[in-house]
Amino acid sequence: MATPDPNSHKSHGSVLVEQAANLTAACVQWSRSDFEDPARQVAVRDEIAAGARRILLETATPTELMWSQLVNLYALISLRTLSQHGVLQALSSEKGISAEELAEATGMEVSLIRRLLRPLTATQFLSQGVESGLYHHTKASQAFCVAPELHVMLDVLSEHTLLSLGCLPEYLAERKSASEPQDQAYNPYTWSRGQDGTSVWQVMAENGELARFQAGLNPGNKEVFKPTGFFDFGALAEGDDARDRAILVDVGGGIGAILTSIIEETPALQAVASRCVLQDIACPIDQARSGGKLPVGVQTMVHNFFQEQPVKGPKAYYLRRILHDYSDAKCVEILSYLTKSAAADTKILISEVVDPLTNNESDIPMVCTDVIMLNIGGKERSEEQFGEILKAAGLELVKVWRGPSDCLIEARLAVKNNVA
Repeated sequence: MATPDPNSHKSHGSVLVEQAANLTAACVQWSRSDFEDPARQVAVRDEIAAGARRILLETATPTELMWSQLVNLYALISLRTLSQHGVLQALSSEKGISAEELAEATGMEVSLIRRLLRPLTATQFLSQGVESGLYHHTKASQAFCVAPELHVMLDVLSEHTLLSLGCLPEYLAERKSASEPQDQAYNPYTWSRGQDGTSVWQVMAENGELARFQAGLNPGNKEVFKPTGFFDFGALAEGDDARDRAILVDVGGGIGAILTSIIEETPALQAVASRCVLQDIACPIDQARSGGKLPVGVQTMVHNFFQEQPVKGPKAYYLRRILHDYSDAKCVEILSYLTKSAAADTKILISEVVDPLTNNESDIPMVCTDVIMLNIGGKERSEEQFGEILKAAGLELVKVWRGPSDCLIEARLAVKNNVA
């Protein structure tokens, strides 16, 4: 028997008034709070965003809702195009600027500029004077001029996904299987570029997109996915372990930017940096060795994490933003090599976004990242899903340490494998 809807007796008008009152209350709380608790700040902002969206949904017709979805896609295309031609940079936030002046400053046709600006003013990314017709920056558009790396990130990640995921229905139809991609050589990205059977990383390297893709991710990773501040890495240096025992092994750590950040922000590790190890394939390790930015003493090692782990029994193995690139089966394979090399007290530390299953405004970075991973055969996972791949690899989940965006999943050998 269906549960009665408690709002079924209410008119649309009364529902709208109630939603507006709730939104107002959340806005008042936002304005009056100093938010010593960051989590509470995020929660209130989510309430404001959800309340505003509910009001829009309550007042829009189905047709209007369809157009609102489309205009966001078209606004993205407009933003990329106008940014590449310097239109955003030519805007003046104070006095405004006309389409004719923008055309003169950028070399774009006046009519084309006007048409591309329409989706951005309609979505309030930019503003336009009602009487003057002049265009002005908003807080959103100004950010792309103050922090140009945001433009790089948006441009690269949208370029990476639009071509392939725009044809996802056709991809699934051709595969004759409505299931998520499971292979880095057979996925929407490789299919859309006519290179099924070739690893996505190889395709990206060959077409010159890999360096741009990494450059696009780096600003977002640095700001959104902060690796420290919610797990005590310094505790790894405690104890009377043998001096030749590795303390922290960064598996697939690239050029070492994250390991460097962890050591620099953890005084206890600075004294034992020589017992920290950076591992990856040859290219990034060569860059790390020649870059001169690693803390003095950090060991570098060429290693493919799909092969036997050469560093045996360290205090901790650390994998950051690795597993989300791969299917469950590949993750189990990666983790199994660590299981075979771990000591009874070795910690396996996995830094990833943990899917909360129900998503709010604050979860949008994770939602977008998951779509990007879908494109290449990877996925973001829930705590339960991480538990499943850990168990399959002979590990068990100890605790999920939750940060502002990233989480740190602490695991250890499962009891049956944990034999001293």
